[in-house]
Amino acid sequence: MDYISTKEAAKKWLVSIRCVQGFLAEGRIPGATKLGRSWAIPSDAKKPADLRNREDTERSAGEYPHVPHLYCYLPLPRGNADLAGQSLKNETERTMLRAELAKLRGDFATAERLCRQIPAGSPIKVCASALLAECAIDTGNYPQYVKANGYLMGAHGGCEESAAQIALLSIRMSMLISGEEHKLTSESFAQLPVEVRPLIVYLHLKNLQSELEFSRMVDVSEAALALILRKDTYTVLEVYIFLLCAVGHFGLKEKEEARRYISRAMDIALPDGIIMPFVEFLADCGGFIEQCVEEKFPEYSKLILDKWNEVWENWISFRNSYINGAQMAILPLRECQIAMFIANGATYDETASHFGLSLGRIRNLTSSIYGKLNVSSRSELRELMLHGQSSKLKNLTLSVISAFES
Repeated sequence: MDYISTKEAAKKWLVSIRCVQGFLAEGRIPGATKLGRSWAIPSDAKKPADLRNREDTERSAGEYPHVPHLYCYLPLPRGNADLAGQSLKNETERTMLRAELAKLRGDFATAERLCRQIPAGSPIKVCASALLAECAIDTGNYPQYVKANGYLMGAHGGCEESAAQIALLSIRMSMLISGEEHKLTSESFAQLPVEVRPLIVYLHLKNLQSELEFSRMVDVSEAALALILRKDTYTVLEVYIFLLCAVGHFGLKEKEEARRYISRAMDIALPDGIIMPFVEFLADCGGFIEQCVEEKFPEYSKLILDKWNEVWENWISFRNSYINGAQMAILPLRECQIAMFIANGATYDETASHFGLSLGRIRNLTSSIYGKLNVSSRSELRELMLHGQSSKLKNLTLSVISAFES
């Protein structure tokens, strides 16, 4: 049998090399064989079908039972995200989508009210509970988190349990509780249903970020985007993957590329008022999100910064309640924000520019932070700020995988 290379397959099928690499990673090219770091592809292999071009007709959340959020898979019309509800089959699912969009726009009260309208026994009750848990983190409402988390932990059997376990993993990582123990392997990834994989790609990218694997972040995110981007619609996960790609480029000191990916994410999300991805990643990109939003969408600049300050204060309170510790409670809000900037790799110059302080003031504050937290280096600060309670994730991730194996 004759074989061709990845580059030759890309030329033959009129796609990018990254797209072919994505097909190979997903095992969608029969007969392809890996030889060292290269691939041998049968010369008569057909180009895999483009999953982005499938018919987007009416659907139900029940068709994607492993997904803890509708926005993980539901295509949103660019500039008209609210119209996506027309493709859903019943009012309960449309209510859930409105709740998810409200949360993504920073309207936590509306999101929580709509989630509570989802009846017990609904196939998307897991979605509602997951969103209530996420809102609880953003609002500092620990009792609400305990209740929503209890529902997810108590989900048993089949698809509901799988979706709940993925939701729990996502929530833990959103609290910056990370570590080596929850790494997803290529073998476990291959066992997951297709509709779940973009979400798992996102979680994998967050894991790579915690490990400072910036080059791999760029490779994985760019390959994923090559496979999932659509022309007239988008999913919210694509926005998050754009931002994680920007974080990877920022970590590699490729600042113009970081700005380019941030800008593309804003072009997709901000016309629909979706601000929370930028709030969540504001501390990860050394001030570039503020710069880009001021240049392209100045009407959102103050809203994003104010929401970031609000969520940060709530998050600190919540996280200390969750881990029953107070390593950050001794830091004022501004010092905690500065500590997170530095832990995420921002330079003193970038941190000073973001907070409007002098370089000398930032150095003095950093020294004070180190003293209060009893650390002596950036690596120790990062470990303290980002790697708490990581052992809890090991069994959780194993549960996610075993749920699909059973």
